[in-house]
Amino acid sequence: MVAKTGTVRNPFSGRSVPWALAKCLQREAEIAESIGLIVYSIGNPDHLDNRPAGGHTPWRDGSPVGVVWAIDIMVDAKGKDYLREFEQFAIRYCKSDADTTAIRFFNVNGSQYKFNGIRKWDSGDHHFHLEIENGKQNANLGLMAAWKEYKNPTTPEEFNRLGFIDDARLKQQTGKPEVWLTGRGKKTHVPNPTRLKVIQAFMKARGIPSNVEQSSAPIPGTVI
Repeated sequence: MVAKTGTVRNPFSGRSVPWALAKCLQREAEIAESIGLIVYSIGNPDHLDNRPAGGHTPWRDGSPVGVVWAIDIMVDAKGKDYLREFEQFAIRYCKSDADTTAIRFFNVNGSQYKFNGIRKWDSGDHHFHLEIENGKQNANLGLMAAWKEYKNPTTPEEFNRLGFIDDARLKQQTGKPEVWLTGRGKKTHVPNPTRLKVIQAFMKARGIPSNVEQSSAPIPGTVI
C-alpha cells in the first residue's frame, strides 16, 4: 500500500521532517490500488536530493512543509494499450466540466499536461504523475474514481429507464427542487443528491456534460 505518513530526513537541513500525503491524493491512491495499480508517494533519494524540490518531497519549493503533493500511479505497468487509453481518458476528464483546478500538472506517457488537459511539453515520466496545488489538500479530484467506473461500468438505473446514455442531460427548472435526467422526449426524476452524484460521476467518466442545466420553463418530456 502507498505510504501516507512518515518521517524523512531533509538532506539540506539535516532535520527529520514528519510528513503526510495530501488527503485528496490518499483518496486517488486508494482507488487506484483497489483496481490493481501500484502507487508511490514519498520520493526516493533522487527525488529528496533534487533542487528545486518537487512534489514527492515534504519541502516542495514555495509550499508548506510537511505535505507530500504528488503521487505516481504505475499505469504503464499494465501495458502500452492500457497506458494510451488512460492518457486519453485523463485528457478528456480534465477537459470536461469536472473541477480539476486542484491539479498543478500531470505527466503520463511521455507528456506533461496542465490541469485543463492541454499538453505543455515532453516528460520523462511514462507512469501517471499527479501533482496538486498548494491549499488543495482536501479537494475532490474524482479522476481515479471516474477511471474505475469507466473500466468497470455500472450503469445507473435512471439511464436504463430512459433507454439511452449519450444524449441524456441533467436539467432543472429554476426555483424548483426537482432535477431530471432527460432527452429524446423523455425524463426521469433524480430522487436525491446522492443519486445525482452517482449519475454525474458516470457521465463524467464518459465525457458527457454532467452539469445541471437551468431552465426558466418546466422541463419537457414524458415521465418515465
